[in-house]
Amino acid sequence: MKRLLAVPLLLALLLCACAKTASVPSPEPANAQKPVLAPETAEPAKEASEEAPSLSPAAERMACVTVDDIHYTDFDVDSAALCAALQEASACQTQYVSDAMPHYMLTVYLTDTYSSAAENLSLTAGLDEPYVRISYRDPEGGSHDAVFENETLYWLLRDIYRVEPDIDEAALTRYRDVLEKPAQKIVVDSLAHATAAGFPGYTGFEIYHLVKTDTFTDGDDTYDVYNWNAAFLTDEPDKVLYAGGMRLDAEGRVLFQMENTVFAVQNPGSGSEDYRFLHWGIYQGETEQAQTQNARAEILAAFEAPAQK
Repeated sequence: MKRLLAVPLLLALLLCACAKTASVPSPEPANAQKPVLAPETAEPAKEASEEAPSLSPAAERMACVTVDDIHYTDFDVDSAALCAALQEASACQTQYVSDAMPHYMLTVYLTDTYSSAAENLSLTAGLDEPYVRISYRDPEGGSHDAVFENETLYWLLRDIYRVEPDIDEAALTRYRDVLEKPAQKIVVDSLAHATAAGFPGYTGFEIYHLVKTDTFTDGDDTYDVYNWNAAFLTDEPDKVLYAGGMRLDAEGRVLFQMENTVFAVQNPGSGSEDYRFLHWGIYQGETEQAQTQNARAEILAAFEAPAQK
């Protein structure tokens, strides 16, 4: 009888021990990774449309312009280089505002219609490097202005106005003193009137063009004819009074100040050598032959008159 009571008691003790074992959690491995919970203060991720700033209509058109879109430009410029510069500058829009005078200009026509009313990009820049102001006329006739800060586009535009020297060095050496007199007079006169006129005077000049264009004889006399020009220097280019086609070149020099850019030499190399400066407009006529004849007649008449001091 005692043996039968012991069996149930033993079973009860075993079951109790199993229950205690199951209720005790097993220890975690030392290298166990716990899940990382995002902090409650974390902000929700922004949408891509909120992060990327919207482009102006001018920048949007510049960003997608292609070489095939460029039908005309009012200056000779490489279309591929211009296209690449416009695309690069489209990401460089700025809020910069300037009252600098626009010296460098280029219109890019984006349709097959050569008209300011058609779709185009009008580029202007001053001496405030490297800012380019662009006015975009869209296909519907709307106008959108923006400013871009980009060296590539700025210098592509400014370099259009670069003037390379074209000089007959032998002629310049021979006639330098004669040529410099009228240019120096322009400098002196500009300084004399600078204070009264309120415009800056010139600080100097550089002869950049001297090319023989004609040689002819009349009776016993021979004539050499040159086209020449000088650029004028100033410390205040934005304050110069620009008139009659005057403008700055890429180096900031004033061009087309001079009107008498025809230089004629009578009997060159002789003891009776003489000189006259004539207006560039003496070359008039519907044909090149007519222009030459009219210019020669003006030159002969100039030598018949007394030389101007």
